[in-house]
Amino acid sequence: MRSNNVITILVSLFLILSLTPSISAQEDIERSPGFLGPDNGFLYGIDIALDNIRYALASQDNKVNVGLEIAEERLAEINNSNTTENIAKAELSRERTMGRLRERNNTETEKQQIEERLQKHVRVLEQVRERVGEQARQGIDTAIKNSQEGINRFQRLN
Repeated sequence: MRSNNVITILVSLFLILSLTPSISAQEDIERSPGFLGPDNGFLYGIDIALDNIRYALASQDNKVNVGLEIAEERLAEINNSNTTENIAKAELSRERTMGRLRERNNTETEKQQIEERLQKHVRVLEQVRERVGEQARQGIDTAIKNSQEGINRFQRLN
């Protein structure tokens, strides 16, 4: 009985991870981040927890790629959200992921990848800011500020 539960959990994790889309490096972020966005409450918490597990289990050589995929998923969720609460939830997770990446002992190539992605995040967030209501703009402004501060930290380190 216990082994059936473990198998069920593992299969569920595999399906969730395999169905979660990764965002391409294109300038335009998809408007649809997947089926578990910030408005899904408890399930969104599970999605974030699974992303944290995926990041923790990634090899050192792959951590930056996995982290950037997760951050881009959160950026897509921000792009897809119109409410201040949902934007704040996605931004908190996005910033935590980017913070983990900044704190690593990254190679020069990884640092460049992260800085380029942060610059892209600023551009996308500025586009989102133009289409959301006044209340949601405060959350977007915070996200832009966080990304710009991340860029500044990388430039000081280089």
